[in-house]
Amino acid sequence: MATSRPLLIPWLVEQIDSGRYPGLRWVNHEKTEFSVPWKHALRQDSSGDDVMIFKAWAEITDVEGQRLHDPSVWKRNFRSALRAKGFQMIMDNKNDEVNPHKVFRFPEGQREASAGRVGKRVRRETKRDAESRAAGNAGTVYSGQTINDTFSFSTLFLGSQKLCVYPAVILTGVNMHYESIPFSCSFPLPGPPGGQLYNFCSPAVYHFSFSLGTYFNVFVYYRGVKVLEKLVENNAGFRLYYLDVMGTQLETVILPSPDQIPIRDQMQAQLTRRILEKLGAGLEVITQGAAVYALRRGDSHVYWSLCKHDRSGVPQEVSKQGNQLHTLKEFITGLLEFMKSKGPSPSCSLFFCLGEKWPDPSQRPWEKKLITVEVSLTSLELLKTIAVDGGASSLQSADLQLSGSLNLMSSLEEMMDLF
Repeated sequence: MATSRPLLIPWLVEQIDSGRYPGLRWVNHEKTEFSVPWKHALRQDSSGDDVMIFKAWAEITDVEGQRLHDPSVWKRNFRSALRAKGFQMIMDNKNDEVNPHKVFRFPEGQREASAGRVGKRVRRETKRDAESRAAGNAGTVYSGQTINDTFSFSTLFLGSQKLCVYPAVILTGVNMHYESIPFSCSFPLPGPPGGQLYNFCSPAVYHFSFSLGTYFNVFVYYRGVKVLEKLVENNAGFRLYYLDVMGTQLETVILPSPDQIPIRDQMQAQLTRRILEKLGAGLEVITQGAAVYALRRGDSHVYWSLCKHDRSGVPQEVSKQGNQLHTLKEFITGLLEFMKSKGPSPSCSLFFCLGEKWPDPSQRPWEKKLITVEVSLTSLELLKTIAVDGGASSLQSADLQLSGSLNLMSSLEEMMDLF
């Protein structure tokens, strides 16, 4: 049933003009651009004043009395409303130590509204807007599974709820200490089995770090021909090797002998065997925090890239000290740019070349290398699939309010605020 609430643009103009909200103000004479305080709730200097405008919008757009008492939800809904109406963020200073804020511009054709010529009285939203908001609160359906309204990444955590096939992103609390700032949160923390959630409702400030929980789809190729495929169901990572390795805590992926394939080209078989025999304790691919690392344990050199069509010609070698290859922050940044049609699709995979330089200085393609390994990070792959199927492709739709991309994009942006 449609609910009565004001139109966003005239309501927002009234609020900015009122001067009741600290930090909410016009930034140009034409009154087409305005600044909104955007302080993260985990900052020690945060207060109730920082979320007043978000709370005000939440109160008047409450759907059937089901108001959520969560400042992060207020902020997300406010940001989603701005995006749905065509507001443009022109400045992002949320990380400013003194005055964290964002600057938005009113949509084209709404100058009279931003100048205060519209909005002398509260009007009803259309039935379409109300149904759109209700649909947004109901969540986005993906592959028969429901992902909740906030697209909480706890729903992707492989636990007792089993909402998705793979684990994805785990928000880990560290270095907790109490302050006199009211803040309520519910995040998945390590410890209890089954992905159980701890609830912290005491007045406190928490310092969080992200952990990347993922499975690994491993594909091994000998000169472009797939010889092995294995799903590694271990969040810690895995070790790739040829001969038996003792004392490893990681799941293992054993490279097949050239005799098992078999390889008809004897020169190829000989060179392949030479690389394999020098692998020693192999190659480790592990997750630590919100990043993926690789560590070479043997004598055979190993090279890597985020793209198997890399034409940079600059080899990247995996060292025995370890290399950081990919981070959750980099991926989400790339995914947001992709969803906004401002950049290419971010990589969900790592591409390794054993015993030969890669990317190749002579532009020799990845498929022509003797031994190559593709490692797909399943949780990142899942996020991108959701973005493409229910998000990025929907950005081309005229009806953005009905697009599930708004919830996903807002949640990803909130995640970036925590880094």
